[in-house]
Amino acid sequence: MDQVNQLNGYICFTLGTSLNILLVWIILRKSGTMLQTYRRVLLQIAAMDIFFLITSLVDEPVTVVLDGYFIMYGLGLVRYLQPLPQKANFLFLSCWLFAVLLNIYTMPIQFIYRYFALCRDKTLSLGIYMGMLLLSALIVLSTQIFLYHVELGEDFQLASSMLFPNSTDTHVIMLFGQAVIPLNQSP
Repeated sequence: MDQVNQLNGYICFTLGTSLNILLVWIILRKSGTMLQTYRRVLLQIAAMDIFFLITSLVDEPVTVVLDGYFIMYGLGLVRYLQPLPQKANFLFLSCWLFAVLLNIYTMPIQFIYRYFALCRDKTLSLGIYMGMLLLSALIVLSTQIFLYHVELGEDFQLASSMLFPNSTDTHVIMLFGQAVIPLNQSP
């Protein structure tokens, strides 16, 4: 199953990146006056998608629920960088989560921009648009600050040993109550 997941990740990265780069090229080179109003939104969507595709290729987290614990481990390219320190694994997972949350938190900006363009017949300035993007990124970054590294008790150690029976690493990463296994292991 892991091989199917990896193949799916490579195909999605290749197609997604190619099509998003094509979209950026079309927006920058071929967009007419009618599309000019939505240029910023379309570029934002393409940039966010490319960022998410890159972080997904590098980290490619897979989730497993085992005995009530939500566990994530990585199948991406980062697992070939062995041995990788725990903090580096955590950094790659944090980048992936940042990309996911940034895509979610910037969705209202697109709505606000389209609202002003369609209902108010007004285009927001680049400064206001970038300020809203920066505010979203700061909100996401503030949630990332709450990620922390802990050693869990015996309950999770039992669940971890069931998923990774050959592992001697007892450190796991907690993120909002979700346990994350180091990326250099796979079940």
